[in-house]
Amino acid sequence: MCNPAALIVLTAASAAMSYQGQVQQAEAQTEAANQNAAAAEEAYNRDMDIRAIRLKQESDATQQEMWVRNIQAEQARATIQTAAGGAGVHGQAVKNVTADFERQRANNNFALMESFRVKSLESQYGADADYANFLNRRNQMQPGTTPSILEPIIKTAAAGTQAYMSYYGKPPGFDADKSTIKIR
Repeated sequence: MCNPAALIVLTAASAAMSYQGQVQQAEAQTEAANQNAAAAEEAYNRDMDIRAIRLKQESDATQQEMWVRNIQAEQARATIQTAAGGAGVHGQAVKNVTADFERQRANNNFALMESFRVKSLESQYGADADYANFLNRRNQMQPGTTPSILEPIIKTAAAGTQAYMSYYGKPPGFDADKSTIKIR
């Protein structure tokens, strides 16, 4: 039979090493989860930056197109008014043609703005999907759970009790049938 003190020391050392291993595993898992979350956030931010740049480019292109079309409409209106004045035509006919150019310009501008609005909404829906993907990726790995120190302590105490009972026999007042210790 083994000395109870030696058995308790060996059990305590084994429990302490097991506990330390569990702590290191929990720390490694937490570090991996943190790195995964950081990588997910970095990817999400990069995607949002790219999305913002594309939307800004679309906005600039829409404004440029509206500017060009407005200039063309003004030039056409000026040409019509000049031609009408040179031909001696005045009145409602010239006003009707000019109003038609203004209507076409307004319709073109509305179509351009509506197209940009749709692209903006598509970008927002894409951003929402990117955010959901970010949350999913960030939450794929959970941080490690630090083990309780009570487990190795209880294991050591149980081993010590068992070693004592094996080496010395049951203590006085111990009733094995009731698993209680009677104090005299």
